[in-house]
Amino acid sequence: CEIEKFTKKEIFERDNWICQICGKPVDKNLKYPDPYVATLDHIVPLAKGGNHTRDNVQLAHFICNSYKRDLDQATAQTVVKLSNRKRQKQEVLPGLV
Repeated sequence: CEIEKFTKKEIFERDNWICQICGKPVDKNLKYPDPYVATLDHIVPLAKGGNHTRDNVQLAHFICNSYKRDLDQATAQTVVKLSNRKRQKQEVLPGLV
């Protein structure tokens, strides 16, 4: 596995504090365990042969990164969209979903 040195902040600023999975802003003031805290996501997971390089990492909300697991980017984006829809329905119709 190829490894480059860089900081999380460098990647977060490169990505303009936008989650690269769901496309929504990331609040730089949030701290773990908030589910929307900033995390570093490996686009091609290390477990699947991805590298720890600038071109293989991106900013992601903790929750989006958790949903992504070791899925490819397109599948992860679909999973996050579906989970967001389910969450929105639960907020609008509590107890009915």
